[in-house]
Amino acid sequence: MPRELVNLSLRQIPGLNTDFNETPDTPKQGPKEASRLTYEALPGNDYIRIATLYPGKDDDKIIIALDPVKFDHDEPPQYEALSYTWGSKENPKPISIKTPKMLKLDIVSIFHVTQNLFEALQHLRYSDKPRTLWIDAICIDQMNNEEKSVQIIKMGELFRKASRVVAWLGPRDMDSDHGMVCMRRLGSQFSVADWELFSLARADPPTLPDQDDVVELCSQDVEAILHLLCRGWFDRLWIRQEILLANEQAIVQCGLQQAPWNTLRTAMVALAKIRIVPWCEAFVQLDDRIAVLKGLIYHSSRLDLRGLHPTVMDTLCEDPRDRIYAVLDLLRDDNKAIGIKPDYSKTVTQVYQHVMMRYLQHHKSLNLLMQCQYAQGHDGPSWVPDWALKQGVGIDYGFASPHTLPWYQLSVGGDILRVVAVGPAEKITQIQRLDVRRVKFVNDIIEELRSLLLENTAFEHAQGKSRFEAYCIALLCGQYADTFEPPNSAIPTRKEADEIMALIASESYTFKDEDFDWETPGDKFVTAVDSQASMSGATFLTTSSGHVALGPPTTQAGDEVRVLLGCDSPMVLRRAPGQSGFLVVGSCYIPELASGEALFGPLPGDTEVVYVFDQRVGEYLMRFRDQQTGRISHADPRLVSMVAGIPELEMQLEESEKSNQHGRKFLPCEFFKGKGMTEEIDLL
Repeated sequence: MPRELVNLSLRQIPGLNTDFNETPDTPKQGPKEASRLTYEALPGNDYIRIATLYPGKDDDKIIIALDPVKFDHDEPPQYEALSYTWGSKENPKPISIKTPKMLKLDIVSIFHVTQNLFEALQHLRYSDKPRTLWIDAICIDQMNNEEKSVQIIKMGELFRKASRVVAWLGPRDMDSDHGMVCMRRLGSQFSVADWELFSLARADPPTLPDQDDVVELCSQDVEAILHLLCRGWFDRLWIRQEILLANEQAIVQCGLQQAPWNTLRTAMVALAKIRIVPWCEAFVQLDDRIAVLKGLIYHSSRLDLRGLHPTVMDTLCEDPRDRIYAVLDLLRDDNKAIGIKPDYSKTVTQVYQHVMMRYLQHHKSLNLLMQCQYAQGHDGPSWVPDWALKQGVGIDYGFASPHTLPWYQLSVGGDILRVVAVGPAEKITQIQRLDVRRVKFVNDIIEELRSLLLENTAFEHAQGKSRFEAYCIALLCGQYADTFEPPNSAIPTRKEADEIMALIASESYTFKDEDFDWETPGDKFVTAVDSQASMSGATFLTTSSGHVALGPPTTQAGDEVRVLLGCDSPMVLRRAPGQSGFLVVGSCYIPELASGEALFGPLPGDTEVVYVFDQRVGEYLMRFRDQQTGRISHADPRLVSMVAGIPELEMQLEESEKSNQHGRKFLPCEFFKGKGMTEEIDLL
C-alpha cells in the first residue's frame, strides 16, 4: 500500500477555506505571514518532501503544505512529479507555504517562485480537492548544497516511482491548442515497436488512410507544431531523465490541453522519419527543430558517457555541473558502476576531471578524449572534456586502437596526463572547412562540396585514391549502408556515394531536384553530409603523408595526428607554446588509421571491416568480412599472427572471441614498446 503523508490534513491549516462551495471573499481570520520560508531539516537521507497543492480558482492565493515523508523504493508515497522549466527569475510570484512546525505556530511562509512555475500551479490545482506533487524548486532546499546533493541522487527514482509525471509546457499561446491536437492526431497514426531501434509502424488498425511514407499537414498545422516544439521545456536538460524514466501514464500539458507523452514522442519520431506534404516554408524550420531535439526523441536507455556531449550539447541547464548530474540515472549500467555522485561543493572543472579519471580507471579506456574540443579560454586541462561547450562534438568512428590497454600517469598536481602514442605523427598541411550551418538548400551543400574539391586539384593520395573518393570516405567517416550488418538503409552504399561525389567533382553536371527526391541515394547522401557537418563542424584535413581526414574545426596547420593506446579515434594534438607537452584539439577520422593500422598494419586484401550491432551493449562492434565468401568473423587476422607464440595473449584473444567481446582490452603497452613503436607524450 502507498505510504500516507505526515498529518497535514486540509482542515489543519488555519484560515484556509475548506468549504469548496464558499466564495473566496468570505471573511476568515488567516494565519500570520512570515517574510520567507525557512526549510526544516529532513529527518534523514531517506526522506523527501511532498507538496500538497490546495484547491482554488482563478486568482485565489496558491497555498502549499510541505510534508516530509520517507521514500521507500518498494512502497513509495503517492504523488505526481512535475517536469517543467524554471524559466526567468525576474518578477517572481509569491505563494504561501506551510510546514509541520509552522502549523503549530499558526504561520504561513511566503515563498517566491518563477512566473512559469506559478502559472503551472494555477493550471494544475483542482477546484475541489488537493493535489499531491513533487516539485524540485519547492521540495528541495535549493540553498542547501548538502541536502541538494543527497536529493539529486534520488531524482531518477523520484520520477520513475511517481504515480504519474506531468510535463508542463506553459500556458496557451501561439495556437498551442491546435498544435497539441495535431500532435495527438499524428502520434495516434503510428506506433514505435522498439524504442531502442525506433522502428516506426502504422497504427493497427490505421487511423488515417495515408500512404505509409507520407503524412499531410497544412501550413497552419506545421506552424502550430513548430511553435509548440519550440517551448523551453524541450530544451531543458533535466527533463530528459524526468520524462524518459516516467511510466506509461506520463502526460504533457500545455494550457488546458493534454496528451500522453508516448503519443507526443511518437509524433516527433514520425516528423523525423516520414515525408510531410505539401511543402511549406515553416517545414524547413520544423525540420531543423526536430534535428535539434533528436537527443530527446531518440534517447537510448543505454546512454554512454562516451556519447554524452552530442546528447546534451543542445540542451539548457543553469549549472554546468548538471551536464553530468542530470543524466546519471540515464546511463547504462557499466557507466553507473563508475560511481559518480552529485557533489555541489566541487567546481565545474573538478567535476569534469573527476568523471574523466573515473571513466579511465574503471573502463581502462581513453575514449572520453574523443569528446574534447579545444577552445580558447578553456578552464582546466585540455584532456578533460568540457561538456558545457556549445560547439561541434568529437568524431567517434572507427577502432584506431582496438584491444589495447591504455598506459597513463597523472602528474602530482593532477593537471598533466602522460599517455603513450603509437606510430609516427602525421602533420596537418592543409585545412578546408565545410560550413553547412549557413546554407538552407540542398544545392548549397552541393556547391560547398564542389568548391572544396576544386580547391585541392593538386592533391595526390598516398594509396592512389581519386580526390573525390578520398574526400567521400573522410566526409562520411567510412559509414556506408553496406559497411553495416544488417545494411543501414538510411545512408547510401559505397558505390552510390562515390557516384554522387564524382558528379559533384564534375563541373559540367547540373544536379536536378529529382536527384534528391525522398529516400533516393542523393537524398540519403545530402542528409548524411548535413548531419555529420552540423554535428562535428566538418573540416577536411590533408596530412603530410597524403591522407585526407575529417577533423575538429579548431585544427591549425602544423597540428599533429597521433594514435594513442586505449583511444578508438586518432587525436589531433597541438604542441603547447614554450612547453614540451601537447594540447588536445579533438578527435579525427583518417580511413588509413581507422581499423588499427598504426598498431597491426593494413588488413589483408581480401578482408574488409564491417560493423555489426550487438544488442547486449547497444552499439556497433567491428567485425571482419571475407570478401570472397561473405563470412563474418570476430577475429582480426592481423592480431592472430601478432600474438602467435605468446601463450597469455593467445589465451586472452581466444577468450575475447568466445565471449563475442571485440572491445575487450588485453594488449598491454609493453607489447608495443618491445617492438619500438611507442612514444610517451604529455597532455596538458
